[in-house]
Amino acid sequence: MENIRVQADFARITGKIKPLHSVNNGPASSRGMANDQYFTDAGFPFARNHDAAFCAQYGGSHTVDIIAIFPDFDADENDPASYDFHLTDEYCARIQATGTKVFYRLGNKIEHESKKYGALVPKDYGKWARICEHIIRHLNEGWADGHHMGIEYWEIWNEPDLKDKCWTGTPEQFYELYAVAATHLKKCFPHLHIGGPAVTSVNNRPWVEGFLGYITADGKKVPMDFFSFHRYSCKPKEFGDHSRIARELLDKYGYPDAELILNEWNYVDDWSKSEKYYTTIPSLKGSAFVASSVIETQHSPLDHFMYYDARRGTQWNGLFHYIHNRPEKPYWALYAWNILYKLGEAVAVESSDPDVRIAAAKNEDGSRAAVLVSYFKDHDSIDGSGTESETVDLTLHWSNLFSASQIRATYRVLDAAHDLETVSGESFDGSDAMHVFRLPLYTTLLVEIEADVPEEDIPWNLTLVNRDNYLDQNRFIPLTRMPGAECVDSRIVPELKQMIADAAAEGFHMYISWGYRSIKTQRVVMNSRIQRYKAEGKSEEDARREAEIWVAIPGTSEHELGLAVDMMPIEGKSTEAEVFAWLAENAYRYGFILRYPKDKTEITKIGFEPWHYRYVGKDHAARIHEAGICLEEYLK
Repeated sequence: MENIRVQADFARITGKIKPLHSVNNGPASSRGMANDQYFTDAGFPFARNHDAAFCAQYGGSHTVDIIAIFPDFDADENDPASYDFHLTDEYCARIQATGTKVFYRLGNKIEHESKKYGALVPKDYGKWARICEHIIRHLNEGWADGHHMGIEYWEIWNEPDLKDKCWTGTPEQFYELYAVAATHLKKCFPHLHIGGPAVTSVNNRPWVEGFLGYITADGKKVPMDFFSFHRYSCKPKEFGDHSRIARELLDKYGYPDAELILNEWNYVDDWSKSEKYYTTIPSLKGSAFVASSVIETQHSPLDHFMYYDARRGTQWNGLFHYIHNRPEKPYWALYAWNILYKLGEAVAVESSDPDVRIAAAKNEDGSRAAVLVSYFKDHDSIDGSGTESETVDLTLHWSNLFSASQIRATYRVLDAAHDLETVSGESFDGSDAMHVFRLPLYTTLLVEIEADVPEEDIPWNLTLVNRDNYLDQNRFIPLTRMPGAECVDSRIVPELKQMIADAAAEGFHMYISWGYRSIKTQRVVMNSRIQRYKAEGKSEEDARREAEIWVAIPGTSEHELGLAVDMMPIEGKSTEAEVFAWLAENAYRYGFILRYPKDKTEITKIGFEPWHYRYVGKDHAARIHEAGICLEEYLK
């Protein structure tokens, strides 16, 4: 069996971990099953809104595109009545509520139909630019009863080199439109990022160089804060190669500071075999392709990388299941990248095999670090079966990690059996380490490392979090994913699984509706509750006061500990009354307490929640249950 060596040197900082886990399009619902939480949890930096008009749940053809917002081109572009912002406002607000920023594509969705509507050449380039100006003013400056969303990136058109489907005119006509629009918008909004043109490929050299030549002809330099392009491939290396081609072209034409944005990419090996790549995209193979592609572009000149597509109802969406909207395997590859991204500082890495890619990061104060390794080859198998001969021994070596005397490492795996769950962990001394893993094809490995792990004065299972005791956001929480996609602290998993199984054996069927929540997710939950009360007519102050009775202030939620679970009945098998009664009588036997009892709201400052249970350990739970007290009283 082949031995592959990868290593990370934490003493050599190479730059920043880049925002390479952005997507096209935002969250959606299907019969009440929303994926907003998963957007927040994965920390997608940007959602580009191209092709949103294909999705009914975003608003369909009434959303985003210029011809939807400004349907009558002969109308007065200075009159708010000429615009229809309603569904676009809702869509953009929903994206931003998850913590993801909108990357706004000015133009139109691709048109495969025989008749074109948005791909037509605008009758008046100056007017088209002014329409775009008013869209920006509406979303960013409050014009026309608008908003202050702070959208930073504004892209002019999409794939204008794709004749007829996206642009019916000549290349020169588009070059002129871009020049007029970019010049006008940059003059109006010098602080924003204005760019484009989202070409199909930098390999389309005559078109690309014609464009760059036009906007720099006769000594002029049309504004272009970023250059965007697309690439679909079955080889992660091509994404890096194409970014280097683009960088050379921009430097050649005098745009050395323009950002490089590859904002459409996914797996395609042969455009004539759609069944093959559509089945690959959401698969285990797809997850390794995503992880390997993101790692590849970290080591390239690329600044942004945007997966196509997170939109519901398309075969390109390998992130979320088309029916129940829960994550597919490739989602966890982007989720893993966010862990490195939050740490911030990229460090030097090496691999002895180009098919086994590695990236590593640490935070600024050197207290935490992570290593991501992914193994991808373009094998025919999509689930890993039949690839046993490709399995390798992986030797992972890291050096100069911390000066701490004690280090804790947690190993998480994305493979056929795991969706980035924790599979093992260890504590050890020293700044260097070497570990050997058996690595099957399509496996992604995430190692999370923490230094200076102190002995706790209060046991981990008795940590008090409430309005007077905020959670340390640097706290290390080992997480395990439970059935149904909810995470909890790994140390409570055996008792939690046993409790659910024993309840089911007695005829009481329940599931975890909420487990671990990040502080970002907690902010989303709080804001959603506030908006609900405001919609009922309450003032901002009253809505917030009411929301804080039922939702913990971000930073004070037990869900952020990973020790709390909201238990709900499985519909059609048990009722709330049955499940809550069973839990009230039996949960303490498994180490869980009813955290917010009805008669303790004056102490807990949270309303009665018969579904919310907190792990404290069997001995403590038995004492709290027998005494009929809450955790605050027990810890006095």
